[in-house]
Order: sequence, then structure tokens, then C-alpha cells
Amino acid sequence: MEVEILSQKENSLYQMKMIGCPGETGTAPGSQVVAKVVKAYDNHRRLQIGDSAFAKVDDVECDDLFVNPDAETPQYQLGVVLGNDSGKESQHFRVSLRPSLVRDYQAIMDMSSKDFRKHEASSLLNGDLRSRMIKFGPAGLSVNMLVMGVVQNNCGKGCFIRVGHDAVVRAQPSELQQQDIPAQSLVLTRVIEVKPNGQVEVSNRDSIVVNGLLGLDKMAVNLKVSGRVVGFKGYRAIVQVDNTRIIAYVNVEDIDDPKQSLNV
Repeated sequence: MEVEILSQKENSLYQMKMIGCPGETGTAPGSQVVAKVVKAYDNHRRLQIGDSAFAKVDDVECDDLFVNPDAETPQYQLGVVLGNDSGKESQHFRVSLRPSLVRDYQAIMDMSSKDFRKHEASSLLNGDLRSRMIKFGPAGLSVNMLVMGVVQNNCGKGCFIRVGHDAVVRAQPSELQQQDIPAQSLVLTRVIEVKPNGQVEVSNRDSIVVNGLLGLDKMAVNLKVSGRVVGFKGYRAIVQVDNTRIIAYVNVEDIDDPKQSLNV
């Protein structure tokens, strides 16, 4: 791959020509390309990587940091191909512009699962699982993992959060710390369910993000728990138990002040 500088203006790159950029005959995952940003959309950018070859990069794959999509992006950048967007003969590709992935893509893909866990130890603590998504896909997520992402859409069906390349998870309305999280917000969540169809459910509630998710196997008689009254049914209060997805019932007479207190 070569890049030819056609002209300069005040010691800065003014125009570049991509020479020998792969794309016309197909580009294998892991290939490095010079990408020209041609248009920015709400959740991604369109790139040109050859004379007639184009690519798409998700906002979460634009930088090692989760960048604000409104932030200024250099027009020309070095990227790594993640795959073909829609078929072997298509000239539209998926690309990442993250410098660390451009540098380490092949090493990451060649790592054993054990070595990769060591490599991403710090990422597992802060929820940045973008490289994991590229290596394993959504199957790389499991219950109780912290995962960071950017809100793509927040509607009645829940909050949809992009956490990596081709990876979107959902937080149901009952699992949001606040209901009106705006699009493009950066949020930290915890995985609470991985469904058989691959859909991943997460929680943004502080009690679960901070303390982790407790299952029924952790529940026992005389165990002290906290929770929030979310409604009433007959003479019983419906309580969402903190750090769990468990709904419990409490007799109204066992609550000191059911009309004024929200916590039990």
C-alpha cells in the first residue's frame, strides 16, 4: 500500500491519492487501507478506500476512545478491514479506524482464548469490549460482564446501545437508571441475559452495574435484600429486588409506610 502526496498547503496534507489500495478485487479481513471520510451519519461514517470501493465504520470504531460522533475526524486515516458488508462480490466493506486495532488486529485474531483474556484484562474492568466483539462476535458476551457503548436509539421497546462492530444490545425500560437517556450518550451497562437467538439484554441500573447481578441461586431464607416498590396488587406490594431481575411480593402490613416510602 502506498500513499502519494499530490500537493501540500502550509506544511499540511492538502490532497492525497490512494495508490494500490485494495478493494477493486476484494479485501480480506485484516488488510490495512487508507480511508477517506466522505460522509458522516448519525451512527456511522462512509469511507472511500479505493477508486470504486467504499466502506462503513461504526462510530464506536472510529477511535480508541468512544468518540462523540460530532467530533472532528481527519479526512484521511489508516484503517483495517473487518469484513465484507453484503456479499463476496460487493465492494462495500466494514472497517475499523481504531489505531490499536489497526496495529494489533492480526495478533488479536491469532491469540488463544487464554492469552486474549490476559490481553483484555483491563478492558473487562472498564467495559470496553470492542475487540472482543470483533474476535468472538456477540457470543463473546456473557451474563455479568460490564459493557460500555453508545446509545443508538431510546424508545418504548427499550434503549438500544451499540457496544462494538455489528453489536447492539438492549436495556429494557425497567433496566434503565433514567428513562430519557439521549441518543449518542456513552453508557456503562452489565449483561443480564444472553438469549438463544443471540440477543443480549443489559441493565443500566446503578445497583446492578456497581454490584453485579444476583441470581435465584444466591437467594436464601433470612437473606437481607433491598428493593424498590414498583406497584401494588391487591394487599401486596410488588418489589423489584436490587442487583437482581427478581420481582418479589411483600404484604402491605409488613411495610412501615406503603403510601410514602418507595424503598423497602
